[in-house]
Amino acid sequence: AVQAEEKRRLREELDLMYSEFSEFDKFVAQRVSPRLSDTTSDIVAEMTDGKYDRVVFNEDYGIEVYDQSGDRFALETFSGGERDAISLAARLALSRLIGSQASNPPSFVVLDEVFGSLDAERRERVLTLLGQHSHEFFRQMFIISHIDDVQQSPVFDTVWQVVQREDGTS
Repeated sequence: AVQAEEKRRLREELDLMYSEFSEFDKFVAQRVSPRLSDTTSDIVAEMTDGKYDRVVFNEDYGIEVYDQSGDRFALETFSGGERDAISLAARLALSRLIGSQASNPPSFVVLDEVFGSLDAERRERVLTLLGQHSHEFFRQMFIISHIDDVQQSPVFDTVWQVVQREDGTS
């Protein structure tokens, strides 16, 4: 009976914690989602040359994209490259939002292999966007990529190349 009572008490505590965290999650979503949507919308509009101009995050942070005529598209309906570009826009927007709220905002961002699924035209558009706005977002941007046109992009001030030696070291 003592063990059963202890288990009941623990279950009640867990239920209360779950309820409180759920309420906190709703609170954060209501406060953050509109700003995150606005910033992501701006980035997506630039990435798509205005074809898609509005992004909305639902209560579960799922992404819905709207075109100029107001038609809604779930993220899953896009091709892999388009999905990755929209997701990159959301990550940049979130980083920008967090950085704007921090007393000591991050001064750099690392993007690791984010261009692999993008076609050449989309890569160029995203790189241009990053080059034009990089100092608005971060003082430094580190981009890791095996793609030649990314490595040779004029948006970079400095390019470091890591090469594998014959002995397998870099």
